Amino acid sequence: MKKILLFAIFIYSSFLLISQTQVEFINSNRFFTTAELGPNVKIFVGEVVLEHDSTIVYCDSALYNTKLNKVDAFGEIELQRLHNWDTIFLYGDTLHYDGQTKIAKMRHNVILEQDTTVLTTDYLDYDLANKFGKYSNGGQIISGQDTINSFWGYYYSRTKDVFFKKDVVVRSKKALVYTDTLKHNLNTRISYLLGPSEIYNDSNYIYAEFGRYDYNENRAYLSKRSLVKSGEHSIMADSLFYNRDLGYGKGFGNVVITDTVQNLILMGNYGEFYEKNQMSIMTDSALFIEIDKPDTLWLHADTLMSYVDTLFDDVDTVPFRVLFAYNHVKLYKEDLQLKCDSLVYSQLDSILMLFGMPFIWSDEQQLFADYVELYMSKNDPKELIMYDSTYIAEKIDSVNFNIVKGNFVHAWFKNRSVHKVLEIGNIDAVYYMEDDADSSIIGVGVLHCDSMNIFMHQSQIDLLVPYLKPVGKIYPPDKLPDDKKTIPGFLWLDACRPKSKDEIFIWTDACD
Repeated sequence: MKKILLFAIFIYSSFLLISQTQVEFINSNRFFTTAELGPNVKIFVGEVVLEHDSTIVYCDSALYNTKLNKVDAFGEIELQRLHNWDTIFLYGDTLHYDGQTKIAKMRHNVILEQDTTVLTTDYLDYDLANKFGKYSNGGQIISGQDTINSFWGYYYSRTKDVFFKKDVVVRSKKALVYTDTLKHNLNTRISYLLGPSEIYNDSNYIYAEFGRYDYNENRAYLSKRSLVKSGEHSIMADSLFYNRDLGYGKGFGNVVITDTVQNLILMGNYGEFYEKNQMSIMTDSALFIEIDKPDTLWLHADTLMSYVDTLFDDVDTVPFRVLFAYNHVKLYKEDLQLKCDSLVYSQLDSILMLFGMPFIWSDEQQLFADYVELYMSKNDPKELIMYDSTYIAEKIDSVNFNIVKGNFVHAWFKNRSVHKVLEIGNIDAVYYMEDDADSSIIGVGVLHCDSMNIFMHQSQIDLLVPYLKPVGKIYPPDKLPDDKKTIPGFLWLDACRPKSKDEIFIWTDACD
């Protein structure tokens, strides 16, 4: 066993001796040794040329330790590593070269050239065996139209991969990148962001902590809560794809799209953003927020789409946002709540257009119809117009309601509550009359007419004024027939009314 082990050591040692070839000096004007340095140190002066394993060095003078197989070179040094697929040129003022490890330590005014790549620094260690160089006190790489500066750099000449660390700055034709840690491939021009990073160009800004950026395609693939900002608009998400040439972004997970000019926010778990017309699409827990200090508007739907349109007139151009909400729409404000199948909202004239049997709640009133237009003023309800099968109701007790049904309704708000209502066309009404002293029910009116004015007081129906052929009857509360207690088609859906901004995400079968 000992003989086998000794033989293996011998073979391995022989291999090392064969593989560790000596440095060969091709030329010099003078050659000598000194007593101080000893016979193992050869001194070469003037037009020195040395070669070692496909590496050629030109310098003014050199010291060569034959025992250690090491070279110290001085003065206008040029090192050439010649290979069909890996030819590099290395320049500097001083060089320490180890023939055993094949590591070249170039110092002062260092330049490394490979194809169209130029690396400059003052301190570079280059491993010729592994095709790898590093600097640790500041350097710059120029490759084509890209310039990269950093404090630390690691350059792999075979793969053209470069790792940068600390104070990294990338300058390209269309992007400026500031980061702490970066991996970059000089052939593909793709950067891998490995720490907090900022990317700028003429029109937008990107923040990311992890991801990659393709300088050829101007595309970013980002994660760890990334942000793209274009003017006053931005998109943030857990994961984000962004195409700078198209001005298109796509986010996954906790997506937030913000318009700081008009104080609007879109939120959800999947979103898309188009810079050209500031169009946004949001799904999966989609939420629209219009920020207003006294009363913010919160709106949810299965799908939200918003874009910026422009009104042109003789004086100015007025940009305004349009919002589309599709399926299971709910809205919450402190003074107003609604639910419908779909909705269109235009900021130009502050109109909410509600489709699919919309229900609206304001204080104690519930209103619904086939189609509704709600006019807002400074984020507060101003006027309401309802078309076809319109119902206005308020709750008296658990089973009884004041109800007015018609074909058309025009309602006005005052102090965020319904103040006055004009109802037109084939009107039916059931209303309960109360004693002013104790609010007890003293009679129930059943009425039919062609038009009616309804006046509210303290959020309750105070007065009904019928017009055009009114026909009706007042019943004692205990004599009211069962078929007169309600109006066909009436629904009371208070269970579907969102009582808070969180309840706009709740949708039950009763709300369909």
